[in-house]
Amino acid sequence: MKSSVLSALILYLTFNTLIFSFKPAIYYKSRGDWYMNKGLSRKALLNYQRALQLNPKLAECHYHLAIIYKKQKLYKFAISEFINLIKKEQHLTYKEFLFLSYLGIAEMHFFIGKKLGVSSQKQGNFLKMQQYLKQLITICEKKYSNNKNKNYSINFKYFLGKAYFILGRLFRDKHREAIYPEYFLKAYKFGYKKAAALYFLWEYHYHKKEFSKASIYKNQALKLDSNIFKKGLSVFIIDFFKK
Repeated sequence: MKSSVLSALILYLTFNTLIFSFKPAIYYKSRGDWYMNKGLSRKALLNYQRALQLNPKLAECHYHLAIIYKKQKLYKFAISEFINLIKKEQHLTYKEFLFLSYLGIAEMHFFIGKKLGVSSQKQGNFLKMQQYLKQLITICEKKYSNNKNKNYSINFKYFLGKAYFILGRLFRDKHREAIYPEYFLKAYKFGYKKAAALYFLWEYHYHKKEFSKASIYKNQALKLDSNIFKKGLSVFIIDFFKK
């Protein structure tokens, strides 16, 4: 009798433990978000990983994991998480994370390339950086063209402008003069760092001894930012990805 009662009690406690200790994936994602906002990256990481174990479709968790790895300078891990998010595009609630992930992959390759010094591997990372920026431009141009007359929540102009500006700066610093002016013109068109884009257009035409064009760009740049020529923009490879 005692044995059967004890067995029933154990079964009851085991059942209740299983039922009441179970938490859905969204619970762990929410905990991850809370810890992330508090700056507790380690706890956030564990909760995002648990959320993905329970529900691999929570694609936003990959973005947050990538940001944590970026802060830890684990750039290859960050790239892996950004790629995982891109593969799960259809499950995204916040579509902006898709475009941020393309930028994120480009940024990680930039940082990896900077650490490698002069080598073929460095150039390989810069080529991958260009590849993902151009993919971002292709996606955004298509979506911007289809949605520019609609009240669309994603700022495609921002992503287009930033991608073009970064490419312009990269090619400018690599002395690819035949390419980079077009990128700065497009960055200006989409309203990203307009004064800086005009500065680099002035610089290009000034060095080409096209002083009339250079003067036009200089005057336009000064109207937008009277200190633009004092900001040291010609320093080799600034941080492309700062806002």
